[in-house]
Amino acid sequence: VPVSAVGERIDKYLSVEENITRSAAAKLLEEGRVIVDGKPAAKNYKLRGGGQRRSYYYFGHKWG
Repeated sequence: VPVSAVGERIDKYLSVEENITRSAAAKLLEEGRVIVDGKPAAKNYKLRGGGQRRSYYYFGHKWG
């Protein structure tokens, strides 16, 4: 995740990165298809950076 995206909601970031609508990103999140550190992410999850290493997965593709 770029430093400029830290603190941004995951649905907004996902919509930009994957070139999908925000509602499509929200649906993926509601269906539990976006995984952060091994757990399904909530729609209002805010991206984190800094010293902690985070893993973000969407349909099996790693990003961030």
